[in-house]
Amino acid sequence: MKTFYILGMILIVLGLFFRSSYLHRSLNSDRHIESQILNLEWPSVQVGLREAKSLVREEREITVAVIDTGLDTTHPALRHSVWKNSGEMGKDFLGRDKSSNGLDDDGNGFIDDLHGWDFVERKPLFKDLHGHGTHIAGIISSHSSRIRILPIRYYSSKTNGKTAIRNTIQSIDYAIQMKVDIINYSSGGYGYSSEEYRAVKRARDAGILFVAAAGNDSLNSNLQKYYPAGYDLSNIISVTALDKSKRVLKSSNYGSRSVDIAAPGEAIFSTLPRGKFGKMTGTSQATAFVSGAAALILSQEKERVSPVLVKNQIIEAATIEGSLELKTRSRARLSVSRALKMKGVFESLSQNETQVVREVFVSGPALATSQSSQSFSSLEQVARMLEEIRHY
Repeated sequence: MKTFYILGMILIVLGLFFRSSYLHRSLNSDRHIESQILNLEWPSVQVGLREAKSLVREEREITVAVIDTGLDTTHPALRHSVWKNSGEMGKDFLGRDKSSNGLDDDGNGFIDDLHGWDFVERKPLFKDLHGHGTHIAGIISSHSSRIRILPIRYYSSKTNGKTAIRNTIQSIDYAIQMKVDIINYSSGGYGYSSEEYRAVKRARDAGILFVAAAGNDSLNSNLQKYYPAGYDLSNIISVTALDKSKRVLKSSNYGSRSVDIAAPGEAIFSTLPRGKFGKMTGTSQATAFVSGAAALILSQEKERVSPVLVKNQIIEAATIEGSLELKTRSRARLSVSRALKMKGVFESLSQNETQVVREVFVSGPALATSQSSQSFSSLEQVARMLEEIRHY
């Protein structure tokens, strides 16, 4: 027992220096999977997903890059949600299928990337040997039939910390190149990487929202930063996990200055490889709920909007919980229905009013432009309007 204890402590210490996957699973066998199909509705009720779906109108297609362990692209519940690269579809000049002709038909630097790319094996993506990526994709896609999942594999059980960082950076750049709307990153580690920081910044500059897990080590992220969730970039939403009673999971990282919001993460039912379903627990699953909510919100916009605006809309519409007082910046949990209702308030305003309120969301009242502010007698009116939206 003493030997196992020492080995365990060594692994914990090494984890502070090397990027690890934090892809925690709560299932160990197929039988276990089949026996746990119970109480599947609570996460949707907690975030108001059913009500949110009743509020949506005509939706535009939103692409979410899931940088993870891959995806079972043939899963019956996912195959209609899998992103397709139009440049690798159809026939080439010799009449061959572009998706398997061994050519880079769209000239993006990747051969036959019909459904994304595998940066571990350096080839087109078509599988998920772990299951984590497929589980995350199922949660996100459940929010809307208009969400398209672009799977990008950066991790395998043999991936070391340095390689994981390299694969992550390349995955982010691929997502930018493919012009996704959202990047979901349900992983991370404690080592700061300036290269990774710059990659997420490039995503910000491309107008991409970056939703990242806070980590599963029961740590205060104010004291021990977890990356990429901990980078100081305006397009990042850092997410911790809640249980059914709306309390942060004991295993989840938290932080009143470092974590933005909380979402369901306990025993979440979703898709698994080989057409199966099962439950997993962690901030990974909570992150997927926020990505799905953001995608649903974005689907209601006629054109691309600032990731900062979407981030702030999600946070301002979140439901405040006393138990989250010292756990997140917002002291609140995800409410996708309130976020969509907030959009309804925006639509009831005049063009000038909308411009001012949106600037307040992005920059705060003190930084709203003086020209826009002239639409009101004072910024107090803007503040009152913002308060109305918060309590819609």
